[in-house]
Amino acid sequence: MNQKSRRVFPLLVALILAAGCTVIRELPRDSSAEPETKECRKARVLLDAFLADDGKGFVAALPEEMQKSFTVERFRSTRAALVDASGHPKTFPYLTLLAIPHFHPSVWKISCERISENGSPRTAQVLFRVVTARDDQNNVVIRGFQFL
Repeated sequence: MNQKSRRVFPLLVALILAAGCTVIRELPRDSSAEPETKECRKARVLLDAFLADDGKGFVAALPEEMQKSFTVERFRSTRAALVDASGHPKTFPYLTLLAIPHFHPSVWKISCERISENGSPRTAQVLFRVVTARDDQNNVVIRGFQFL
């Protein structure tokens, strides 16, 4: 072994040993995990109904004043427009809760899938915001929703 090899070899051994000594740390908590709140559960009712193509369930989750303008027929046309543009909704993971006083706007990512002309699946994603708040009796009510 020549002089240069004698100096490099111990350094190489030290690097290999150090690489094998990995510190395992707890992963940070996933900040996008859906919080277990009444507000998110209320929003999830809308999303479950939307995914299941359940217009009656979707409209029933809305307050009475919203049911007058957003009917089952409007649900069907809205969902049909989304399916035409993006495909059939498959999943809707929670993304975040926006900070707005007195309201709880949660944002969800709806992943849609359709089969392309060549037969392969194509995925598209749209954002869906559900705004909830507490009424005078402290019940969680939906104040609005929107595709973004």
